[in-house]
Order: sequence, then C-alpha cells, then structure tokens
Amino acid sequence: LFGKFKKAGVKLVFVTVGMSQSEVTVMNTIYKITVPVLNTGLTNAVKDIYDVTVLPSTFILDRNGKVQYLSLIHI
Repeated sequence: LFGKFKKAGVKLVFVTVGMSQSEVTVMNTIYKITVPVLNTGLTNAVKDIYDVTVLPSTFILDRNGKVQYLSLIHI
C-alpha cells in the first residue's frame, strides 16, 4: 500500500505507545524497521487522541490529521 502512494507524497511513520526508548531500539533491530519511528514514550497521549483500543492499529491520516482509514488487528 505504501509503495503505491509513496510517489504522491504519502509518508509512513510508526508510532509506539507505552515503550521506552531502549525497547524501541530493540524492536527496530529485531524487525529491521527502516521507516521513522515516533516514540511517544511511556505516555498514552497519542493513544488517547486517536482512541486506540487495540494494538497494533493502523491509521491513515490526511494532511490535516483526520483519520481516513483505520484497521484494528486483534492478536
């Protein structure tokens, strides 16, 4: 999906919720993550703003931050 829209200027960013920086570093290494990761730290601010109830969740936001797509994956 990202490859399809990358040429149109779509950006991909991973957002972590409730993880320390060392946990994020380990995750990046294990899963070979190559996109920017926004670490929100141990706060739940982003989780609360977008009413995240399940992790992982996928959101596609427009340029104004409005949710255009939401996918909840129950593990």
